[in-house]
Amino acid sequence: MLLEGLAAVRADLGWTYIDADGNWLFEPIFDRAGPFSEGVAYVELKGKDSFGYISNPIVRSN
Repeated sequence: MLLEGLAAVRADLGWTYIDADGNWLFEPIFDRAGPFSEGVAYVELKGKDSFGYISNPIVRSN
């Protein structure tokens, strides 16, 4: 499910995020990855909880 144009997906090496075209936004390095809400998502990296911030490349201002 895409939220804010992105979806968390599991790859062989870990979790990452993809856009509507299936392009990875990051290498799949996360142990866990939650959905984005207002530009923020829960991620776990190396057993530590964190909140990741993203500037969504899908949203462009004119």
